[in-house]
Amino acid sequence: MRWVPIERDYIHGILEGYRLSYEDISYNSTKKVTTVNKFTTEIELNGLKKFTEYKIRVAAYTSRGRGPFSLVVKVKTAEDGEWNKKCR
Repeated sequence: MRWVPIERDYIHGILEGYRLSYEDISYNSTKKVTTVNKFTTEIELNGLKKFTEYKIRVAAYTSRGRGPFSLVVKVKTAEDGEWNKKCR
């Protein structure tokens, strides 16, 4: 998963990193959150189910708190567990 760094004009405080929220679209899915540092704009999500659709969102956070999450990006893993669609 890749994203564009947040623009400086939208940062309120000192940028500390990003939070990714992701979950499969099934009825009983569990939301997972991963935190990365401010220099990271790409991450490999491990442990995803094969041939499953996921909703992914990202938000920047600062010393003052988390900003709003991005729009949802939907991706689907292939039968071997790899992405069958790149998302940026």
